[in-house]
Amino acid sequence: MEDEQYAKLYRSITTSTVWMQPDHVRLVWITLLAHKDKNGNVFASLPGLAHVARVSLENTIDAVRVLSEPDPYSRTPDHEGRRIETIDGGWRVLNHSEYRNRRDMQDRREYERTRKAAQRAGHKDGSPGQSGTGPESPGMSAHTDTDTDLRKDKEARKRAFPADADEEGWKKLGVHYGVTPNVGEEMNKFKSRVRRAAHGRGKVPA
Repeated sequence: MEDEQYAKLYRSITTSTVWMQPDHVRLVWITLLAHKDKNGNVFASLPGLAHVARVSLENTIDAVRVLSEPDPYSRTPDHEGRRIETIDGGWRVLNHSEYRNRRDMQDRREYERTRKAAQRAGHKDGSPGQSGTGPESPGMSAHTDTDTDLRKDKEARKRAFPADADEEGWKKLGVHYGVTPNVGEEMNKFKSRVRRAAHGRGKVPA
């Protein structure tokens, strides 16, 4: 079952040309906004729309006609100012994507304000206050943990494969990895690979 949704109603609706229409047009328009899905579609019959809008069928038909017609004074010039179009099984709110994108941008700004406020509060309380603390967006914690793991792994490699080991140390390390200590060319290649592995840029043979 689809989750219950809500329509964000902008204050500017009260200064739009649709607000100058008769009551039945405004009621049907707000009902359409409240019932549209994530794609801006409203699936209903005319009698069904009239029922939920609490408007007579005759007035609902008139409202749909008005909302489907061009409006030269509309602030949204797309589609010649039309608010809706007929689709199979109902209607589509034509400016849905524009207002959805505007809402998403506002939600993102609000999220950033909340995150930064939580971060500042962490500093005041004596918490570590690292960048990215506070409410996390998806993937933020995983990214931080991965960075930490890579840093620890790199440090461990340096301890395991010291670049300044003496020749005897290199021979013992070579024997451990199955490299013949007395074969100069093979040993030199092994040293090179170990040094690269110590900096996280390669692998030492198992």
